Amino acid sequence: MKLYAKLPRDMQENLMQATNWLIPKMPKLMGLWNKNGDIIATVGITLIAFFYLFGWQTLDIYNLGLVTKGGDFSVSYYGSVLYRMDSWRWPIFTHLNLAYPYGISVHGTDGSPLLSVIFKALHSLFGLSPEVQFVGIWMLISYVLQAYVSVLIFRHAFKSKFLITIGALFFVSAPIMMMRVFVHINLMPHFLLLFAILMYLNNRLTRKEWVYMAVLMTLGILTCPYFLPMQAGFFALLIYRQWADKKISWWMIFKGISALGLVFLFWYYMLGMMSTEQQLASGGWRSLGLNLTALFNPIWSKSQVFNTLTPKADFDADNYFGLGLLILLVILFFSVKDLFRRDNLRRHWPLALLLSGFFLFALSSQVKLGTATVLDYKPGALIDWLGSVFRYSGRFFWPIWYLLAFFLLKTCAKQFPKKAYILLPLLLVVQIWDLWPTYQAKKSFVDTTKPYVYPLKSPEWNRLTKQYSNAFIFAHNKNYAPIWKWAIKNHKNVNYGFLNRPSRKTHTLINRVREQILSGYIGKEYSDYFFVIDEDLMKRIDEAARVNPAVADLKKKIQKWDGIDILEYHPEFDNVVRNFKRRTIPTTHNYWSAELVQVSPYRLYRQLDNDRDYATIVRMDDEYLVLKWDRYATEEFKKEADGRYHQVTKK
Repeated sequence: MKLYAKLPRDMQENLMQATNWLIPKMPKLMGLWNKNGDIIATVGITLIAFFYLFGWQTLDIYNLGLVTKGGDFSVSYYGSVLYRMDSWRWPIFTHLNLAYPYGISVHGTDGSPLLSVIFKALHSLFGLSPEVQFVGIWMLISYVLQAYVSVLIFRHAFKSKFLITIGALFFVSAPIMMMRVFVHINLMPHFLLLFAILMYLNNRLTRKEWVYMAVLMTLGILTCPYFLPMQAGFFALLIYRQWADKKISWWMIFKGISALGLVFLFWYYMLGMMSTEQQLASGGWRSLGLNLTALFNPIWSKSQVFNTLTPKADFDADNYFGLGLLILLVILFFSVKDLFRRDNLRRHWPLALLLSGFFLFALSSQVKLGTATVLDYKPGALIDWLGSVFRYSGRFFWPIWYLLAFFLLKTCAKQFPKKAYILLPLLLVVQIWDLWPTYQAKKSFVDTTKPYVYPLKSPEWNRLTKQYSNAFIFAHNKNYAPIWKWAIKNHKNVNYGFLNRPSRKTHTLINRVREQILSGYIGKEYSDYFFVIDEDLMKRIDEAARVNPAVADLKKKIQKWDGIDILEYHPEFDNVVRNFKRRTIPTTHNYWSAELVQVSPYRLYRQLDNDRDYATIVRMDDEYLVLKWDRYATEEFKKEADGRYHQVTKK
């Protein structure tokens, strides 16, 4: 009171007004805390941790240095910006600034369709720069919703708000989510999976829940399609449980699934997956599956303990559990073992079947323990196709990761009802201590961010900007970033670079122009392009130049600016080649029977089922035919009396 009396009169009045306002509201505030104190605590701790690790600067939409440091993270940003810069098209998630002239979905660069279309609308309606970044905003949304849904899930495990908060913080600090920060922004929102798990745990299916399913599906397909099969699995379990309990009819199931199917088809079309003819399958499943060492093998994550103890496994299969949860797994090993008892499996067979399917698919058909292959089998054409669509199948272990952690934490509280109040917080501290290098690496990413600097310094780029509307890139993930930055700065188009599953037309165009260059000319239809020559193509140009004078002349036109080899269109390129009449060269090979088709004086190919093998003609006369294959070793053929070139077998 003495201190209060010494305050200025206006401050005393302000304090009195604040007190008078607060006192009547105290019962409501206490009621709010009693009802949702676990949510308030978990979200509050999450926000404190978020701003400690990532700072306010992450939310600065003009902090472009953060999103241009390279890797998949930057690809998503560049792709989103190029989409936002283009005019509105139909379907609305497509644009022509990449994969020109055919176009591509914003999904084609993992460009976060949901936020990209929102920020494109802000650009169109209010003039917001199309180059602003939304990564920080998306990270904050993902972590806040992760905290919120985690609390709702752990309300199914504990009555104590303290234990609910501890359990939820295990999910918030999950390394399988943290490792995606500043790497794959579209794989950060694990709340999309957790809400589907929550719906299964709630075991309710009214009209409102069908709407929730549609919303989650929409968010999934507009964020990252990998979430869709996982969501669909738990939706199917919920529908089955409700049907088995005779709470819904077949007619309701038919209507609900039909509606969800229409929602999927609508967004699939709006994403441009039909109009841009993007390929679903891309291969690589067998080498990108879950490793059997995953739970204790921090492949991308950083651990205080296991980084030096376990062998490194394959790319993008990180499902590290964390030391705290691993200790709990050891403590409750026999309880986990009991999960596989016959009566347990019979009682929960739908869930067991779903998780078994996720696990087997996550492993892929080439099962590995560290770097050793322990099982290799053929699962059939359908599974192989699904594997080529969802090739990073190790991600399908995420539902098992979360449910296993949920089971361990819930079982600990059941078996040690009093000790759990000490044991679980202690294990959470151990978990965070173990993962601290991961958090510090993410914090360092932000702390070491420098202002964005445009990388192309040569004045020749200004001339190219005035002279050309399009850039032509031949190789995937080589020399694309500076060219995309050039396109963004000058509102230009690019045909390729780092695109996910573009249409066959894009690859056909690249092969066609590459063949022209290796034949020594560039057609007039590409006079509005300049060409980015990557290292591999330069080697092939060097080889072709030794036997083809036209390629040798073309090679002289290649210039290097800022470390990038550029070839421009020149009218004097030998257009006589364009009038070359294709012909078939009769050959006999020891291993294949395809005829060779000569397409220019120095180039030919042999037709495969879905592709072509090209070669440079080193020598072709009445005695020998010598071919330098692009993908294979040089081969020699000798002309025999029958008029055919027969392969020469070297002894």
